[in-house]
Amino acid sequence: HMYNLNKSLRKTILNDVLNYNLEVIIIEDVSFKNRKTLSRQICLREAFKFISDLRILRIVLDRSNTTQNDLKTLLKVKYKFPHLPRTIYHLPSKQEPLLWLADIFAWSYGAGGYWRKSIEQKVIHKITLI
Repeated sequence: HMYNLNKSLRKTILNDVLNYNLEVIIIEDVSFKNRKTLSRQICLREAFKFISDLRILRIVLDRSNTTQNDLKTLLKVKYKFPHLPRTIYHLPSKQEPLLWLADIFAWSYGAGGYWRKSIEQKVIHKITLI
């Protein structure tokens, strides 16, 4: 979504969300180009591992064509991380504005340069997968 906006509007949106009281965890798969179809599941598995002890009550992901794979990934790791919620909710981002924040931070990180530097203050943890 940020990709389609002009630079001025991107800066305005980013400056607004940087005032929110939130913390960001980045999970980056540096081998994404070599395993595009698996990358999401690899990152999702790592996210489950990271949040497993945080007593998360709900996991919401943007609805996509990977819904079934996401659920399979949760089922595969559920025995290792019993405190994860039983299911994942897949919603269109129009129905869940908090997904917009994930999009804003993911785009900013991926864009690099000024955009990545501008979100550093909110990134509390980064996991790099090789």
